Amino acid sequence: MAILRGTAGVLVLAPLLVAGCASSDLQRLQGSWIGQEKNRGIECKVVVSGNQVDFTLSKLGEWYKGAITIDERAEPKTVDYAVAECMAPEYVGKTSKGIYEIKDGTWTLAAHEPGAETRPASLEPSNAIRVFVLTREAGGK
Repeated sequence: MAILRGTAGVLVLAPLLVAGCASSDLQRLQGSWIGQEKNRGIECKVVVSGNQVDFTLSKLGEWYKGAITIDERAEPKTVDYAVAECMAPEYVGKTSKGIYEIKDGTWTLAAHEPGAETRPASLEPSNAIRVFVLTREAGGK
């Protein structure tokens, strides 16, 4: 949720929560989400359980597992995704910085590739930023 590699396009999302803190956004994000990468139409799935996130773009063979930390008081709201496991070993142990919005049942997430020092300024994709638009999966809580 979120998992990113610039123009090559590996997003680690991941992204999203204040670890160990009861967050209303964290509570809203619990469960399974499905959607697409904006501008590319690639399907993805994100599963949030506590502060753990599994992110998969099965068509591309991309997958990421890790912990998220969010700051819902920031403007825009921020998410950090610490990659614990993924298909790209060079990202393990790195953090992807992102921003997000939850509005009308849709979770929109923008993130830089793991290890990048900067955070996206908007929810619009670019060469260095991937954006995912997700909705709750049927039966996904």
